[in-house]
Amino acid sequence: MALARQDLDPLSVAELEARIAALEAEIARTAAKREAAVNHRATADALFRR
Repeated sequence: MALARQDLDPLSVAELEARIAALEAEIARTAAKREAAVNHRATADALFRR
């Protein structure tokens, strides 16, 4: 992943904090999507088991 290879040395503390906030927001968005997918799958499985 490109993010893991990016050189962080030139970034200021404020830029690092902004990067952390953006990454945390992306993690939350990704986790919510994963949870929705799991719930959708469980609902579909339950529907077809009836």
